Amino acid sequence: MEVLKRLKADSRFASIPVIYVTSIGDDRSVFEHLKLGAYSNLTKPFTAEELLSRVENCLSDYFPKRPKPPKPKAFGASEKDGTGESKKIIVAVDDAPELLRMVYLLLRNDYKVHTLSEPEKLEALLETVKPDLFLLDYHMPVRTGFDLVPIIQSYEKHKDTPFIFLTNEKSEECLNEATRLGAKDYIIKPIRADVLREKISKYI
Repeated sequence: MEVLKRLKADSRFASIPVIYVTSIGDDRSVFEHLKLGAYSNLTKPFTAEELLSRVENCLSDYFPKRPKPPKPKAFGASEKDGTGESKKIIVAVDDAPELLRMVYLLLRNDYKVHTLSEPEKLEALLETVKPDLFLLDYHMPVRTGFDLVPIIQSYEKHKDTPFIFLTNEKSEECLNEATRLGAKDYIIKPIRADVLREKISKYI
């Protein structure tokens, strides 16, 4: 972590993506590494395929115009799951970029994940993407997750799409409002990977 701090503090290296290779794979450690600016964690032991896939994903995210070599079929295209079927689509909206990156990393192997840290841009995304589930933060400075629900449901193609709230709060008032708006569930922060995956698989 000290090396990562020094790299990100040095203008010569700050923009170079970093993949953390570690034996510690708990969610708290992953979150700390992401907060410091790491692109991703790779937990030991890992296979050669996992390493190659993680590096290729990193390079694709940081250098999208870079020519991509053909991938072995075992890795699958980003839009497909292991069976060749199209992945279900999730849209996650939260004003904390580090939380969005964690959600993306936790879910990207099983779902096509779109993340949005500026909720005021949601309408533009809804014109081009038809998600199977929304993850919405309760509290955001410009628009709250509560504000986004009527916007989403104003679109005929999105009005029945399930949504789950992400929140730091457990107050009865907030939970009642979430229920009134039709939320399928809520997830308390800090997010646990097993809870996130379990609740998404239940409603998607």
